[in-house]
Amino acid sequence: MPRVLTVLAFGVLLSFSLRARADELAEEFVQEEAPSVTAEASSETTTSETTTSETTTNGTTTNEVASGSLPPLDASRVAGEAQPTEADEEDARIAAGLAERRRLRPWHILFGNLTWAASNVATIFGFIAFSDRYGFDGNPASTGCARSSAVFGDTCPAGSLPLAHVVSITALTLFYGSAFTIGAVMPDPLGVGEGPSARSTEINVHRALRWTSLAIMALQIVLGAISQNVELNDFGADRAMAATHLALGTVSWGVITAQGLVGSLLAY
Repeated sequence: MPRVLTVLAFGVLLSFSLRARADELAEEFVQEEAPSVTAEASSETTTSETTTSETTTNGTTTNEVASGSLPPLDASRVAGEAQPTEADEEDARIAAGLAERRRLRPWHILFGNLTWAASNVATIFGFIAFSDRYGFDGNPASTGCARSSAVFGDTCPAGSLPLAHVVSITALTLFYGSAFTIGAVMPDPLGVGEGPSARSTEINVHRALRWTSLAIMALQIVLGAISQNVELNDFGADRAMAATHLALGTVSWGVITAQGLVGSLLAY
């Protein structure tokens, strides 16, 4: 019995000794492995942070940007500032052009109507002045000046021009010049005048008549100045020059009228 108790006691002591030794070995193992594990974890953390720092807000990396494979990061977008796109800029340009067109259009219409009214008056006064000085039958004795029945008495002296006709053509020139200038600078942001539509045709016809009337009026002014300041001392030659001036004035009136009619069809 004593030997059995001795063996049991020895076994218990041995087991406790082996258990303590195992704990010591486990602790040593943990102490030896901890630095390497910590280093690996630190390396992984550093790699993750590096990757995160390389990744930009739009999903690209600094390496990709540096290599030129992707566009550089827009600092204003990072700051939260929305930059206008080309479409936004185009919309703004069109809106500004339409606003300017709406501002100028009433003035263009006003001066266009005044031009047509002044053209009517100037043409009528031109016929009266021609009748007073030259008549319509070609007979010098039947003119208003020869019979002392001239409507504009200041027409008869050589080289003179009726005051009423001067006032009417001056007003016509001012009104026409204003309407022409406003029409020339009026923007067409939608490019309506450049398309194949019916409205485009109307705009282009209106523009063509504008240039035609300008050319006729310029020629008419030059010829009128010559006929008033150059005396050929020949009734037939002087009358022919004045008749040409009157014919140009009539054609000019017709072109301005047609231009106004086409313009009245334009709502743009």
